Amino acid sequence: MSLTAETTQVAAGLLKQAYSDDIAKVVPASSILQEEISFVPDSQREGAQFNCPVLLSLPSGFTYGAGYATYQSIIPSNVQYAFLTGSNINLRDGIANDLISRAMSDKNSFMTASKYVMMALQKSMRKELELNLLYGSTGYGQVAGYVNNSSTSTTLYFSFGTWAPAIWSGLENCVVQFYSAGAQQGTSFTITAVTIAQSLPNWGGSITVTGTSGDITTLQNTIGTVWATGNTALGTAVDVYMNTAFGNQMLGIKGILGATGTLFGLNTASYSVWQPNTFDCSSAPLSIGKVLDAGALAVARGAEDETLDVLVNPNTYANIIVEASSARRYDSSYKKDTLANGARYIEYFGPNGKMRVIAHPFVKQGEGFILPLEDCKRIGSTDITFDLPGFAGPALYLPSPTNTGVEVRVFTSQAVFFEKPSHGVLLKNIVPSTN
Repeated sequence: MSLTAETTQVAAGLLKQAYSDDIAKVVPASSILQEEISFVPDSQREGAQFNCPVLLSLPSGFTYGAGYATYQSIIPSNVQYAFLTGSNINLRDGIANDLISRAMSDKNSFMTASKYVMMALQKSMRKELELNLLYGSTGYGQVAGYVNNSSTSTTLYFSFGTWAPAIWSGLENCVVQFYSAGAQQGTSFTITAVTIAQSLPNWGGSITVTGTSGDITTLQNTIGTVWATGNTALGTAVDVYMNTAFGNQMLGIKGILGATGTLFGLNTASYSVWQPNTFDCSSAPLSIGKVLDAGALAVARGAEDETLDVLVNPNTYANIIVEASSARRYDSSYKKDTLANGARYIEYFGPNGKMRVIAHPFVKQGEGFILPLEDCKRIGSTDITFDLPGFAGPALYLPSPTNTGVEVRVFTSQAVFFEKPSHGVLLKNIVPSTN
């Protein structure tokens, strides 16, 4: 059944049968990066694109020697502009007229329909934006095995390293697309089920999708490997994108730290200061020692005296916090906010100075990111909004022209910019252990 709006059947919890004081917020929608990375001020939101001058090389025409020496030729500094534009994301929902009237007048309704829908819209948009900030233009996971259910349904299994359960929680009924080496596989598919539990240590969780028989066949033929208990072989990895996202997303942190060609209009191969770093964890757990070694790569490129933030999957965070807890002597310097059960991050000192290990539910199990978040910024014309500049009132809240109800829309146009790629490190091939 296709869902196009919040009807009395879909949103029955808003009517008199519900007595809770609030809606249970069980779907992950972490906004860590949105809180840590500031949106540029109004003065930098105008224009066709965001431009940032970058000092790519230093002047180096040194002259040595005593006496009446001849100056060496000038080798000037090289300043060029990095540039990018915001990525547009739109989301809409609908509220049926009868639901609005009954929710407004029913004394047992605990939340008006408009408030519920706007809360859900904002929660969904913030989750999607957070995923874009992390994985824009690189995909939200890779499926590498399948089980055929019918001619129009298949269950797809994720590779272990690209699985993050929180990414897929709550995405039933979501429409996704699949790409392999930049080529689309089939057209669009609808997620009908999400299985969070990992199948085996070599595999992540799974999603079940429906599509036309031709699209299902195309996708399965590309993957090539049928999943089976005990099967450790991976087929051809296929990247999963939200519907219409491929080619239209911002470049997320993974893409920035993994860049090997042109990054924000500048060639990473031509300028060393524009080349990010990579640290291979060799299919083993991430330890404090490895974090320090990886951070040293950034320090060697100029990240001394900067706070380096280490974004990792919660399983990896658990490994590190157990190690940190067992290694620390608790004395008067102990701070509950930075090392305690349930703490948001672990803080300690590395070759750069302060390092913060942050558990992020959307970071995939096999990777992590080290970078100074204070040197990142969110550029674009607007952060998440229900309004549009120049319009009086809620421009994205309007009666539906085709359905009996009101349509609510939310919009943003932004992208993440990291001005010091050489101060960042992509951590790869992490395999968390069981504590």
